[in-house]
Amino acid sequence: MKPFQDSTVAIATKPALLLLAGLLSAVLPMAARAAIPDVCVLAPSLEPSTKLITHAIPQAQTPLSRPTFFVREPLAELRIERGSTVLWAWQSLAGEALEGPLAWPLPPLKPRQAFTVRLRPVGATADHFATIQLVGAAPGRLREGDGLLQSLQGRPQAWLGAIDGLLAKGDRSLATALLFAHEGPNEPELNALRHLVARQSCP
Repeated sequence: MKPFQDSTVAIATKPALLLLAGLLSAVLPMAARAAIPDVCVLAPSLEPSTKLITHAIPQAQTPLSRPTFFVREPLAELRIERGSTVLWAWQSLAGEALEGPLAWPLPPLKPRQAFTVRLRPVGATADHFATIQLVGAAPGRLREGDGLLQSLQGRPQAWLGAIDGLLAKGDRSLATALLFAHEGPNEPELNALRHLVARQSCP
């Protein structure tokens, strides 16, 4: 999992990027911490309401059928489970760690389909995982998200404009999914926004 390339964009001259970063990260301090151990999950977006329920597993309802995982901390292990079955797993070897965006490694999610995702950051003991529940959105929502992502391929400025438009409508879930999508362009302004959001989130 390769991190997004760092950007040399002069952030002080890009007030729009600062505004977008503030909007995207505004709810993350409430929502982005998974279960112990602390892991800052930037994508997919975790639902703030799940944190109000004692002992609830944080839930992420993804608007993309192939969501991207983006966690601020380097990971030593990641598992995707359904029920008691491990469907996919990655474990570090010889000091290697998972960093940056990870594309969905399984067939596309179906509407309302649920998985348990377990994440173990580097330095945590072998049985110490953060846990989230990943759920596919409603059929229309998945079609909308997948269609938008497909339409933006090869159009970096349109990608940034789509994120801006989604935030204007209050759709942080899809805006965040697009920002950190594995398919997203490696473009200076988008990279600057990704790094700003990652730095400002999960204090």
